Amino acid sequence: MIEFAKQHQIIIAHDAPYVDICYDGYIAPSILQVPGGIDVAVEFNSLSKTYNMAGWRLGMAVGNPEVVGFIEAYKSQVDTSHFEPALVGGIAAMTGDQGWVADRNKIYKERRDAVVSGLQAMGLNPVLPRAALYAWTRVPAGYQDYDFCARLLEEAGVSVTPGAVFGKFGEGYLRISFCTPQSRLEEAMDRMVNWMQGNHDNGKKTI
Repeated sequence: MIEFAKQHQIIIAHDAPYVDICYDGYIAPSILQVPGGIDVAVEFNSLSKTYNMAGWRLGMAVGNPEVVGFIEAYKSQVDTSHFEPALVGGIAAMTGDQGWVADRNKIYKERRDAVVSGLQAMGLNPVLPRAALYAWTRVPAGYQDYDFCARLLEEAGVSVTPGAVFGKFGEGYLRISFCTPQSRLEEAMDRMVNWMQGNHDNGKKTI
């Protein structure tokens, strides 16, 4: 990717807000670790995910100095400075005890495991995520993701996201978020399992 960017004179924008939400010892890489990365890349991060500060609009851009300078100049012309209490809160989050982040990630991991187990119980084959807050899986063969998710909501009372909303490469998939208490996730998985079983009795798919 680095060589491709250099060859075609493009800048890579690496959006990395989930870099600190990892499981099973996984450490999310930075594109700036790759030799030559800083020449062609800018990495974006946010306090929204690591510090649960969505809506505070605090983030950062690091990487190619010239491009970061352009970003700074552009941003200075399209808005004004942040609300000071938000900045103070961001400083406190980043300089305070970080031990709670690992504890929080353990909670997300438990939710991840519950979701993945539930999807497997439905006969689906989810990808086991090593980071972030979502599980992805293909919808059953023969179904469109929008239709499948709509039926699931209407008939089982469970809301999941059709992958197609994220573009053509998400078509045929669904996404489930871990940002819900585990008891609710487990209830959702139970409903989905029962719904799938009820709609596949006698080997006939009716969903």
